[in-house]
Amino acid sequence: MNSLKALLPYFKNYKARIAIGCICILISNFALVMVPELISRVIQEIKEGGLSRPAYQHFLWIVCAALVSAIFRFFIRQSLIVMSRLQEYELRCDLWEHIQCLPQEFFAKRATGDIMAHLSNDVDAVRMALGPVFMYSIDNICRFVFIIYLLLQKNVGLAVLVLLPLPLMSWLVQLIGKRVHTRFSKLQEAFSDLTTQAQQNFAGIRVIKSYVREDYEFEQFKIKSEDYMQKQLDLVKVEAIYRPLFYLIPGVSLIILIWYGGFLVTTNVINIGELSAFFICLGMLTWPMVALGWIINIAQRAAASMQRLNELFACAKEQDNENAVSVENLKGPIEFENISFAYGEDEPTVIKNISLKIKPGQTIAFVGRTGAGKSTLVNLIPRLYNLKTGSIKICGHDINDLTLKSLRKHVAVIPQEAFLFSKTIKENLRFGFPDASDEAIIHASEIAQLHKDIEEFPDKYETIVGERGITLSGGQKQRCSIARAILTNPDILILDDSFSAVDTATEEDIIQGLKK
Repeated sequence: MNSLKALLPYFKNYKARIAIGCICILISNFALVMVPELISRVIQEIKEGGLSRPAYQHFLWIVCAALVSAIFRFFIRQSLIVMSRLQEYELRCDLWEHIQCLPQEFFAKRATGDIMAHLSNDVDAVRMALGPVFMYSIDNICRFVFIIYLLLQKNVGLAVLVLLPLPLMSWLVQLIGKRVHTRFSKLQEAFSDLTTQAQQNFAGIRVIKSYVREDYEFEQFKIKSEDYMQKQLDLVKVEAIYRPLFYLIPGVSLIILIWYGGFLVTTNVINIGELSAFFICLGMLTWPMVALGWIINIAQRAAASMQRLNELFACAKEQDNENAVSVENLKGPIEFENISFAYGEDEPTVIKNISLKIKPGQTIAFVGRTGAGKSTLVNLIPRLYNLKTGSIKICGHDINDLTLKSLRKHVAVIPQEAFLFSKTIKENLRFGFPDASDEAIIHASEIAQLHKDIEEFPDKYETIVGERGITLSGGQKQRCSIARAILTNPDILILDDSFSAVDTATEEDIIQGLKK
């Protein structure tokens, strides 16, 4: 439950809503607890004098009390449940912003499905703690205090005996809460695995169909789905225990009330109206007792999810140095000074003792076998990976002393695996330069030898390319990626095997266009 302490900042901006909600809870419960008191008076008056004028007046007061309680209960939900939705929005935005600022190493090691599970299931589970758990906790405590006070006013001895079984609740809460927390954590991990499996299958559907592996992938999904179902059942078994137990405790109190309360009525210590009030109050205590188990269950789920989110928030973001500067251009020389790089402490060294200088306007090609470190080397320039040994300087500035936005603004990387968003071609080309004019887009497309292809499409530049550009050929996607980079007019242009899907003649035309 300590993990939920991280949610406290999300309550600071809603002090007014919390205050209004708490006031409404007090008024609603006070009106609700007045009902058994009024009913006890009605019963006693009917017993003594029949349906007299005072009895009808009390009937009217009962209706008014119930109506007041219902109205303020509406405002409770309007203030506190609406607040939880706003907090959920803030939490999801904070999480999304944090994820986008994480380094490339994080995304290389973390499955997409796992990240999606954090943004969907985990955030939704935490919202339940921000709203319903918070609301019902205050509501039930308030109702519990009012009812106990009313019972003690009626008869202290009977009230103590009726409430005697309630301490069992704390033991049951502790016992069941730990099991819910553990099993829900495992359930969320299974959901992440299932989401990852589905995401990979959808992304690689063409490969699956090409190799006729639908049956195999179905079996793999079935295994993940069965594991998720089993963990759901494990959690349901625990949840199935607490509800009967929380109903059992009021049942014990009811037996005590019938036995001892009946004795007090027969000995004229209390009247029948007061005994009726005890019965009604005990019935009103049943929901808080049952709700307590529900609250603990939801709170433990939220704690498990918040623990997973805290682990994500704990991942260090990409950050600028304290004295990092922003520059207007990076048209000076690029100097590699004795750089070495490995992806991890236990990983082999990919680049070792590289030193070279690239002059302004110069074109450099890195040639080597697969896995030699060509992509790694060029990815170090925009700091997609942080260099630990040696240094890279541009215009005399160490890249670690430049702000990330300033550095990456002047560098364009065109990867071999071109990625396009499920938007129009124009929106994809404008991604790095949202204010680009149509003329500039066409010019960049002509350099990338893409314009002729686009002109043949019915919707031309407004053509939707589909997820990951699935409606385009490999060569067209690569040329879209090239045009997108050209449109930003970068000082440093990096092509990481960007012509692998382009024919030789087109490649030559693109290179000639780039030289101009």
